[in-house]
Formats: sequence, C-alpha cells, structure tokens
Amino acid sequence: MVQQLADDMAMAIDSEFWHRADDITLQEGKDVYPDNDDGGLWARFVDQGFEPDDHFRRGGDTLAWTGWAAYAAGWATPSVQNYENSMLQIAHNASVRAFKYITVTPAASQCDIAVRVAANYSCEIGLMVDDGVDAGDGEGANNFLRVFIRSPGAVSSGPPIYRYEYRAGGGAKTILSATHSLLHQSFYGLWLSTRGTEWSSWNPRIMTFGEAAISSISAAGRPSIGALWTTAPAGQTWTPARVGIYYRNLATSFNDFGAVDWFYSTF
Repeated sequence: MVQQLADDMAMAIDSEFWHRADDITLQEGKDVYPDNDDGGLWARFVDQGFEPDDHFRRGGDTLAWTGWAAYAAGWATPSVQNYENSMLQIAHNASVRAFKYITVTPAASQCDIAVRVAANYSCEIGLMVDDGVDAGDGEGANNFLRVFIRSPGAVSSGPPIYRYEYRAGGGAKTILSATHSLLHQSFYGLWLSTRGTEWSSWNPRIMTFGEAAISSISAAGRPSIGALWTTAPAGQTWTPARVGIYYRNLATSFNDFGAVDWFYSTF
C-alpha cells in the first residue's frame, strides 16, 4: 500500500513537472498555487493578472513583430538585442531611439497595451502607440503616445521616474512627468487603456502596476494606480496604427540598456 502510494505520487509529480538537476521546472502554462488561493504565484507576481503576448521565452520572440521602426534621424534598430532569462534586453552604442512594433487595425472599442520593464542608467524604456506616419523631425510619427521609465545618468542625478510624451498632428510634443520616485534596475509595469469614442475622441488612461507598496486594487484585480501626472493627459482624435516597445539611449554606452520582461496588447 505504501509503495503504491509513493508510485502514484511520483507519477503525479512527473505529469506536472520537468526535473533538471536540483531545479523543478514547471511545464508551460502551469503555476504554483498557495493553499486556498485561486491565483497562481506566476500569474500574480510576474504577469500581474495579464496574459502577455510575448514573454521572450527560449531566447526569442513568441509574437510575430512587424519589426523596428525606420523613422528619420535619431531612430535605429538597436545594435544589442539580448534574449536572456525570459526577457529582452535592448541597448545601443549611440544616443538614439528605437521602436519595436506590431502593425494594428484597432477595434472600435477600448484597447489596452501593457509592459513590464526595468531601466539601467541613462535610458528610457516603456511602451508606445503611434500612427506610423514619420514626421521627419527625429521625434517619430506625427501622432504618438509613449509612456516609459526615464532613468538618469547616475544615482547622483536622482531616481528614475515615470514620463509620458505625446503629440497630435506633428509639431512640439507635450511632456508630463509623474511624482513617483523609482528604483534603478527594478521592474515596473506600465499600462495604457483607451476610453471614450474610439477613434475620434478618446482619452488615454495611463496606469502603473507592480510597485512594492500599493493601497488600491483595480477593477481587473491587478495592483495598480493612476500615475500622478503633473497635468492630466489630453484627449486624442487620431487612429493608432502601430503599438509596441519604446527604447531610448540617453548616452553612448552599451551599458545603458532597458529590459522588457513581457508585452501585452489588445489593439
């Protein structure tokens, strides 16, 4: 009886896990559930309640990305794209921007895009939505929204912050910063959700998630807060055509990298 029970337990464990040296590796799609908890630890603490489209597993993309945007001067395909530990690390040896995107035809309803990112020094990393029409001025498209972590050049320059940039119809961009102080090289979540009449009169609702100390829970059950922007983000009247990952090197070093843990979009 005891031996039969042991054999049954071994078979049950083997059906759920792969064994490798001293590690226990969950099969894809599996999770670890604490007692009396319907939410798995991976889903809660890594995916934060989202179901990412790309987790950069096994050293590559799992989403069919369109590519890197080829806008005018100041944009480039990053010279460093490392896939390691189920994340994408992006860096370049010049002060440029980069946009890894998918082409979309957004539904006429609420759309969401989210990323979980971390920034080293002297860089920006986050998400971007634009209309795909190059303005030719080095800033990117005529119409864009980008939300990112901006990390200064050194600890003495101050902590990383959330920043939001947008423009409509070309011309000067508007820059909004949030009041949060973040940690260098730590992962944070950025979440852009549209509200209003898509796509003739819509408002970007910009939230963050995954911070160490949060007192509110969103309706979707994710730890989240509306970032405390210096000014409320303005309404938009253009139709998105590209969504994806935004990166900028503020210096000229390969060490100024941004890391992307996962990407999610319903556009």
